[in-house]
Amino acid sequence: MAGTSWLKGRVKAVPSGDCMVISALTNNNAGPPPEKTITLSSLIAPRLARRGGVDEPFAWDSREYLRKLCIGKEVTFKVDYTVPSIGREFGSVFLGDKNVAMLVVSEGWAKVREQGQQKGEVSPFLAELSRLEEIAKQQGLGRWSRVSLYDAGLI
Repeated sequence: MAGTSWLKGRVKAVPSGDCMVISALTNNNAGPPPEKTITLSSLIAPRLARRGGVDEPFAWDSREYLRKLCIGKEVTFKVDYTVPSIGREFGSVFLGDKNVAMLVVSEGWAKVREQGQQKGEVSPFLAELSRLEEIAKQQGLGRWSRVSLYDAGLI
């Protein structure tokens, strides 16, 4: 499914700071529109805890940022690659002309994952994402915040 064309949809849910459920806008049958869960390519956001666990530091803030940015909004998206072993599709999502992954990284709410297990498991925007991550680190934004790192017991 990698290399698919760009699709339009509306963001229905944001389960984490790097993942969204998108309902397709084009629907030929009478049933509910098909949904796709897209994880933003080459990003790792802090994870919210499973039942009874403990959230990773900044997981809630990261998800809230993405949720407020995208929920209910129309987006254009494309699957960049699929990882069958975990059953997930990774892709690029645009809100208007803005790359959502770049917005998340530039605010410090996710870190960039360099290369997947297989060649090709990488965002087409990797170089720019890495550059934005460095700027967010230097500016102490989001998960890179000195106060937040202190509060989280990481420094």
